[in-house]
Amino acid sequence: MSTQKHFRARVLGNFGSSFEVSVPHTMGKEKECMSGDSAEWRKTAAKASKFGLTMALFMSVLIVPCGASFGHGVEMLTQGGRNDSTHHPFSCPGPEVEARYFSASRPVGNQECISDPDFLKVAKCMMQRSSHGRSDFFLFISFGNAAFVPFYRNWFCNTAAMDGVHARTLLIFSDEEGYNIMKDNTFGVLVSMVVIGASNSAGYRTGLDFGKLGYWLLTSYRLQTMITLMQNEIPCLNFESDAIWVRNPLRDPCLYTSEHDLIVFRDNKDVGCLGFGWLLLRPTSRTVALLQETKRRFDTQLERRRGQSPDTWAHEVRGEQQFAQEVIDTNAVGHIQLRNLSPNKYVSGRWYIEDFVRKEVKEDGVPYVLNFNWIIGNQAKVDRAKKWGHWFLQDEAKGSCENPLLLRAAMATMLETMQ
Repeated sequence: MSTQKHFRARVLGNFGSSFEVSVPHTMGKEKECMSGDSAEWRKTAAKASKFGLTMALFMSVLIVPCGASFGHGVEMLTQGGRNDSTHHPFSCPGPEVEARYFSASRPVGNQECISDPDFLKVAKCMMQRSSHGRSDFFLFISFGNAAFVPFYRNWFCNTAAMDGVHARTLLIFSDEEGYNIMKDNTFGVLVSMVVIGASNSAGYRTGLDFGKLGYWLLTSYRLQTMITLMQNEIPCLNFESDAIWVRNPLRDPCLYTSEHDLIVFRDNKDVGCLGFGWLLLRPTSRTVALLQETKRRFDTQLERRRGQSPDTWAHEVRGEQQFAQEVIDTNAVGHIQLRNLSPNKYVSGRWYIEDFVRKEVKEDGVPYVLNFNWIIGNQAKVDRAKKWGHWFLQDEAKGSCENPLLLRAAMATMLETMQ
């Protein structure tokens, strides 16, 4: 039996006043990292339930193995099954991390970082300002475009009370429109840009449905950006904006390690492919080699599409997760050290549609992150989030949440749905 306890987080400055949010968490259940290599994970994946296999056959027209990278378009809608956590030894060190260990409110010297189109310049500045020489420090990195501005604004409000999060976050946009909208946000989150040829065309500013060439081209650029960050020794946790953070993940001891190359979330825990939607990368030579080989294999299949419009459908293209998993499974670049995060703490969008998933998560305590995926289309994600009380914007036009009382009430509503 675990005991319930609450911690309190205070919002200062973002709304012109301060307020506290009481967040319950489960003590005694903190050692929930699943360590081991991908072969062990895939042995467990083979035990997927009969229900999951049946649904996989029934929905095979819609299935894309290992999910989607940016979270739009057709996503993993089936392949159910329960996870047997007894096959994954938990090895996270100790209880939740205290705020003083991850607070980024103490910049080094007079170093000040500002939003800039040069993402590497901004990332280096952030490391110099906030890492304090810690070997397990990392930045939060998220890639998106103008179509995802509402999700980023919702995330700003959702995480406003989470100490240290905004100060170590860098958003990287693929279009000037998204960059210009977000670079002067009032939450102090830094914004940059990856320059892509013809990135201002309509094909790159839309939601980029999964399966379109523009989606895959952005996936390739995202891989290259990750490689650049790793080559410059900048550890980062790649996350996606279409999600809610129920608790501050910086408190999760599973994310603090210098022994693993990757710390991974698996969007579909019964298939076994690692997901790029929540992926912590350590700048080791193995990580660089993995990303480079993944990108080489991924780009090879895009050659036949050279010169085509980003709006062209390219359903034959395989996702980067599949290539990355193949490289890992075959030890093509050496043995990659992995840590697998608990699927009950970093939860896929199946939570919204399957009762048994909600039951499992509830029994395991309050999660850290809940993704909006497993549904088609950005607007559908927004509508579903609002239905469940997982939307925090108070003024959609301004993208703001200036009333602290309403925001506190929205946070309480969100926590109730998790309990």
